[in-house]
Amino acid sequence: MKLGCASYSYHRMFESKKIDWPGFLERTWKMNLDGVEVNSLFMPRDKKVATDIKRGAIKLGLDIYALTLDINLCEPTVAKREKAVDAVKQWIDIAALLGAPAMRVDLGWTPKGSKDEEAIKWAIQSYKKCVSYAKTKAIVLTIENHYGLSASASRITEIVERVGTDWFGLTLDTMNYGKGPEAYDQIAKTAKYAVYVHAKTHRLEAGKVDQPKWVEVDIDYNKIMEILRGIGYEGYLSIEYEGEEDEEAAVPKSAEFIRSLLHK
Repeated sequence: MKLGCASYSYHRMFESKKIDWPGFLERTWKMNLDGVEVNSLFMPRDKKVATDIKRGAIKLGLDIYALTLDINLCEPTVAKREKAVDAVKQWIDIAALLGAPAMRVDLGWTPKGSKDEEAIKWAIQSYKKCVSYAKTKAIVLTIENHYGLSASASRITEIVERVGTDWFGLTLDTMNYGKGPEAYDQIAKTAKYAVYVHAKTHRLEAGKVDQPKWVEVDIDYNKIMEILRGIGYEGYLSIEYEGEEDEEAAVPKSAEFIRSLLHK
């Protein structure tokens, strides 16, 4: 497996302008990681910005393994869904410039007055159109187990199977199914669809004598790594820190912890 950092790990710093793309890339490089995941929340849909990010990554020897996009593919009218699909296609072009082989496209949410089944049908129709375009750029699209309609393993399985192509899979988030025992059952059920993994960190504490220096205490990574190794997963573990600690301190701790998992 390879180890990378999602730019969302620094979302507060990006939002407050305390970090920019060169700063993010440099921090990732200093942590000796293999690559980065670029979140569209922190960049305009601009070709120059994309090429500047790509050049910076090349200079530091970093992969750009994914672009993430927040969008709603469950719009209730054909016109609105086509507009969303067009926006996704434009972001696919940005992903191609970045050299990202994967792009996460969020599902969205059920419109007021509509049923979940209707929204899923609309989203699947939209995903199929987006995937057809992404395939021409050699980019795999993914859904994430995230919120609302994509929050359960059964929904993820339904959507991935109904889109029905190797060019569509899952960004598997290690915490978005919840924290209880059932969460690991859902991870196990959907891990086979994983294109890359959001290795979520939330609360890191100093490890005990027989543990790594830093340990994630809200997520059982021993179970998760057993699941991933069991299916022969060899893709990216994309560190995504979402805790309350200062990101400047917590993300390097997260990298140190997740790296320790690769050597067990």
